[in-house]
Amino acid sequence: MYQMSDVTKASLNNLFSRGMGMSLDAFSELTIEEQEALFTQHRQHRAPKKTIKMRIGSGETAMTLNVQSGTKVMLTGGTIIRAGANPESERLRVNRRIDKILTTQKEKSKSLLKKYH
Repeated sequence: MYQMSDVTKASLNNLFSRGMGMSLDAFSELTIEEQEALFTQHRQHRAPKKTIKMRIGSGETAMTLNVQSGTKVMLTGGTIIRAGANPESERLRVNRRIDKILTTQKEKSKSLLKKYH
């Protein structure tokens, strides 16, 4: 079996105690199925990153920026993109926006009906 250095083992113990709530030794004593279940559970409950790295440009002129996830960033060509956006998050954002608009219109209609009847 591979022997880890003490520094690597201490770093992994710290990582496992913060993320999984157990030491690396306790984790390694679990069966493969239990380890996989813990990893799956951990992936489902981890918080999304609030700051992401965004690469803008190409080649030698490219820049890497740290920006808040969801922030609108304007590129040099005038294109505005949302940092960290993927098709699923954009679909959810648009659906929330549509729901908000429909709810607002429904409330306005109800208030008009009450006002005139």
